[in-house]
Amino acid sequence: MTNLQRRLTKLEALLTDPSGLVPQSQRWLEYWDRQIYDYAIDPEGRRPAVLFPLEAVRAVLQHADNPGSLFGSIPTKTSTPIKSLLGPESNYFTSWDDFKPPGANCLILALCNEYGLVLDHTPDGGVGHIVITEPRTLKKRSPTGPVTVEAVESTAAGSGGLLSNTYTITTMKLDGRKRAFFLVDRGPGMGPKLWFRITELVP
Repeated sequence: MTNLQRRLTKLEALLTDPSGLVPQSQRWLEYWDRQIYDYAIDPEGRRPAVLFPLEAVRAVLQHADNPGSLFGSIPTKTSTPIKSLLGPESNYFTSWDDFKPPGANCLILALCNEYGLVLDHTPDGGVGHIVITEPRTLKKRSPTGPVTVEAVESTAAGSGGLLSNTYTITTMKLDGRKRAFFLVDRGPGMGPKLWFRITELVP
């Protein structure tokens, strides 16, 4: 690589990645590992949210088995409730109006039951599920849906592992406090539709 190419690569990173670091470099991975770790361990959702590039989320998840990973050091069952990753309940989507194409920020989707109760990791073996979407991929066919968006998740469904799919959000319900939860089709081969609570990851 010539000096000019290196300078252009560095300039491109500064223009496209909020970290200002070269994507996929060790420093870049360590930076996003720290940012996502800090966000995940805050039980009250007080820490300001950082706009996480989907490329960085994928890299940190793939790096999680490395002994040096901060994010991978978080116990998977009891210390990081999925509810804490969603943030305060006041941030939950309340209607179709909260979906604003093309969606400048990532959305966080947390699996819930048919009554809107978020399913979480528990000491007795309960397991939740969380999904993050690709920014600027949201499409809304009408004011009341459906909505499609590109999403990434780590799952045993389909071929397993870290998967990207087009999600279709088809139906909305309200709980007793007028907070919405949504029925989602996760794409071909991903099983039945599931209910999710949704929030926006705002920088």
